[in-house]
Amino acid sequence: MLIFINVFIPWEFREFEEIEKPVEFFPPESLERRAILKGEWSNVGDVFYSNSTSSYSWQFLGPSHIEDGSWSDGIANSGRMSFILPHPTNPNIIYVATAGGGVWKTTDQGNTWIPLTDNLPVLTSGALAFDPTNPDIIYYGTGELHYCGVCFPGDGLFRSNDGGNTWTKIATTAQVGSYISEIVIHPNTGRIIVASDLGISYSDNNGNTWVPSFTLDDVNDIDYRSDNPNTIFIATLSKGVFKSIDGGNTWNSVSGLPNSGYFRAHLAISKSNPNIIYVAFGSTNYNLHSFWKSTDGGNTWTQMSSVPNYLCGQGFYNHSIIVHPTNPNIVLAGGVHNYGSGCNYGIIRTTNGGNSWSEVAGNVVHPDIHHFAYGPDGTLYVACDGGIWKSTNNGTSWININKGLGTLQFYTVGVKFNDEWVIVGGTQDNGTPILYNLPVWREVSGGDGGPTVFELQNPNYFWTTYIRMWYLTKYQLTSSYPNPSWNYLFYTHPWYNSGDRADWANGPIDVHQNGTIIVGTYRIWRSTNGGSSWTAISGSLAGNNGVLLSAVFSRTNSDTIYTGSSQGHFYMTHNGGNTWNNLTNNLSAGGPIRDIVINPNDSRKLYICIGNTSGKKVVYSANAGQSFTDITGNLPNGRSCRALAVDFQRNLVFVGMEDGVYYSNNNGLSYQKLIGLPNVYVFEMKMVSGKLIVATHGRSMWKLDIATDIKADMPNQKFDYRIKGNILEFSEELYYKIYNVDGRLYKFGKSKKVFLDKGMYILRVGDKNYKIVMH
Repeated sequence: MLIFINVFIPWEFREFEEIEKPVEFFPPESLERRAILKGEWSNVGDVFYSNSTSSYSWQFLGPSHIEDGSWSDGIANSGRMSFILPHPTNPNIIYVATAGGGVWKTTDQGNTWIPLTDNLPVLTSGALAFDPTNPDIIYYGTGELHYCGVCFPGDGLFRSNDGGNTWTKIATTAQVGSYISEIVIHPNTGRIIVASDLGISYSDNNGNTWVPSFTLDDVNDIDYRSDNPNTIFIATLSKGVFKSIDGGNTWNSVSGLPNSGYFRAHLAISKSNPNIIYVAFGSTNYNLHSFWKSTDGGNTWTQMSSVPNYLCGQGFYNHSIIVHPTNPNIVLAGGVHNYGSGCNYGIIRTTNGGNSWSEVAGNVVHPDIHHFAYGPDGTLYVACDGGIWKSTNNGTSWININKGLGTLQFYTVGVKFNDEWVIVGGTQDNGTPILYNLPVWREVSGGDGGPTVFELQNPNYFWTTYIRMWYLTKYQLTSSYPNPSWNYLFYTHPWYNSGDRADWANGPIDVHQNGTIIVGTYRIWRSTNGGSSWTAISGSLAGNNGVLLSAVFSRTNSDTIYTGSSQGHFYMTHNGGNTWNNLTNNLSAGGPIRDIVINPNDSRKLYICIGNTSGKKVVYSANAGQSFTDITGNLPNGRSCRALAVDFQRNLVFVGMEDGVYYSNNNGLSYQKLIGLPNVYVFEMKMVSGKLIVATHGRSMWKLDIATDIKADMPNQKFDYRIKGNILEFSEELYYKIYNVDGRLYKFGKSKKVFLDKGMYILRVGDKNYKIVMH
C-alpha cells in the first residue's frame, strides 16, 4: 500500500521550488520537472550487459524476500513491481519490470529469478514487450508512470535481441517519454508503439527514427483488436479514450465515454471477442469514477453500476484491468486492498461480464495492484507493491512467487553499533524488516517503514517508525544474528498529537552515547529518558512549509546538534536547543539538505549532502558551518546527493546518488564510481567497522569491505607508459584499472602490457587517473 499518499505527499521528493505547494499527489508537471532535471544519462546505440566484472567485492545482503510480511500471505514479499511479461509459448519463462530494481527473469515459473539490467543507466521501470515474431527480442520501457513521490523517471527505451543478456538503447526520453506505461509491437508491420507521459510515439524502422502521433495527454493504457491490429484504443490521464484505425497514425476521441472530470483511465479489449471492451475511470479524488463496457467494438457504451470502489482513494497510483484471454465475461480489476473500514477491495472479479463482482485478493495478495498478465497456459499473474503472485484459477486462489527477487525499496537503514550483521531498514510498503539469515529478512513492523536507529548506550534497543515519524516504536533484541529475536516495548509520537508536519519516510532520528534521542519533524524533539517523555527544543527549523531531512548530534557533546531541511535551511545549536544559529545563508544550499556527517572527534568538521542535480551537491566545513568548501568535484550532473558516509580513518568520502555510490580519496577533488553495485537509487548509507552498508531503493541492501576493497585501489605508484600500436606498455608490472569514457570498468589486473582497441580510455593507477588514446 502507498498508505494514503493522497493526503500529504513526501516532502523530500518534491523539487525544491515546489516544496511550498502542498498537493494531494505527485502531479504530472512535477514528474516532468523531475525528468528535466535528470536529463539523459546514455546515448542511443549504447550497449549494456546484464553482467559485468568488478574489482570491488560488493556483497548482497538481501532481502531476497521478506518473511512474515503484513497485508499478505506472509510467505514472501519483494519490492514494488510495475509490469509482467509472460513468454508467449513457454509458461516457465516470465520477465518482470520492477519499479526500482530493473528487469528480472525466471525460467521455472517463479521458483528462481535473475536480474538482467543491473548495468543499465537506470533501473526504474515502466513496461516490457516482446517482438511478436521472436520472443528473444524484448523491449524495456523505463520510468514509472504512477504519479507518486517515489516514482522516478527513466532513460528511454532499450531493446535486447538475446533474451535479456545484452541491451541497446534505441530511443531517448525526448523521443518516447521519461515515464513509459506500455509498449505495443504491431504484429503485422513491426511498428513499435510507446505509450508514455509524452502520449504516443512510434517507429517504423526498428527504432531509428520516431514519430509523435498523439501529444494531448499522458497515455496510461493501450490495446488493439486481435482481429485487426490497426484498430488501437488508448486511455489517457484526463482527456478520455481515443481510437486509431490506421495503426496509430491518427487518433480520434471515442464518444459516449467521459473525456474530462476524471483522473487516469485504463482499458482492456477481449482477445477472444474484440467487440467487447472494458474501460475504467478513476475520479479526481482517486476513487472509482465509472466503469464502462462496449459490445460493439466501441461504437456504443454502457455504464456498469455494480462495480465496487476498488480504487479507494489511490486511483492515481494503483490501477489495472484485464480480460480473460478466452472468456470475455471474466474480468479482473485491481486497486488497493481489503482493509475493511471502507476499503474492502484489492482485486475484484466478474465472471458474468460485469453484472456482479467479488473480491478475490483476500489477505493473500499484497496491496496496491499495478498490472495483470496471463501466461500461455492460462496462469494469471499480478504485480503489486509486494511483488508478484500467480493464480491458476483466475484469482480464486493465489501462489506466492517472490522468493529470490532482491528488489526491496529501502528508505532507511539502521545498524547496531560495531555489529555489521544486525541491520534493520524502513522500506516502501514492506514495513521495517531485520536481517534474519542471509539473504532472508523478517518484518519487525508493517506499512511503510521510516527512519530506524540502534541506541548506543544500550545497543540491544532499537527504534522503528511509520510514515511521518508516526509510531516511533522501541524494541529490544533478545538474540542476535543469525535468527535474531526481539520484543516490542512501546511506541510514542507526541509530534503526531501536536499536529507536526514531517517527511514521509526520510525524516531524521539520532541517538547519543549518553542515551539522548532526537527526532526531527519541522522542529527538533528530544528525550533524555529512553523515549518515555519528549520535549520540543526548537521552533521551526524548516521554513514555513518545509520539514527536516537531517539532524545529527556531535559525538562528543549532545548539546551540539546540526539540522538540515527540505528547503535548504541549515541550523545548529551548541547549548542543547536553548538557542539556534541560522547558518542557511552561509551554506546557500539551493536544494534539500538530505544528510549531514560530523567528524566524531571534532564536531566543527562536517560534510553536507545536498539534493541538487547540478551545481553544489557535497560541501565541507571545518569551522562549524561558518564557511563551506564545495567538494562536488566531478560528480555527474543529472544525479543528486541522496546519502553520505565518511571513513574518517582512511579519509574517504562516499556519495550515494541515483545510480549507485561514488567515492573520493582526496576530499572531493575528484570521485570515481564504485563499480559492481547495481545502478540504483541509494537512499541511505552507514559506516560500521570498516564496512559500508548501502540501502538502495529497488535492489535491497549491499555491503562493501572498505579496508579490503578501497585500500588496494589507493597506493601511489610512480611509473611511465608508452603506446605501441594496440599495446599500452608500462615501465614495470603494476596493478591497473581501465575505464571506458562513460565510467564503466573495461579491464583490470596486474601486468606490464595491456592490449586495447582504438578509442579513448581512462587509466587508473593508484589514486591517479590518466587519459589514454589508442590510435
